[in-house]
Amino acid sequence: MEYIENTIKSIKGQASQVNKNPDNIKIIVAAYPNVIEGQSSKNAEKRFPFSGRLDEIRTDIERIKQMGIDHIIFGSIGKDLNKVTAAVSVTRVSQLNFDILLLEHQDSPILENAQNAVEIAANDMISKLKQAKE
Repeated sequence: MEYIENTIKSIKGQASQVNKNPDNIKIIVAAYPNVIEGQSSKNAEKRFPFSGRLDEIRTDIERIKQMGIDHIIFGSIGKDLNKVTAAVSVTRVSQLNFDILLLEHQDSPILENAQNAVEIAANDMISKLKQAKE
């Protein structure tokens, strides 16, 4: 969580440096929760965000909200997702108003000009679905 918090502070600081109001920057976190049943994580400080028992993930969500995140989008890993459902989901995300998308557990976690990138991805997915239908 400290990494996410530092990244958000860095983004807001960079906005200030280019004379933009950091409070006007909209940030969305894309998270892929990993729910673990049973005992709490042995080393809570080294636990990945959104990974652990439900109460630990709930705590992560509360901390993210306190950092000023506008939205959290939860995805799933290892599950087959119907292409139409995926297209609808991406289209819904593209309708949110945001500047930066923070991708949890990624090598390059910050996607700038994210609104445009998500809109392009949504349109591309819909186009491919239409072509497959023909």
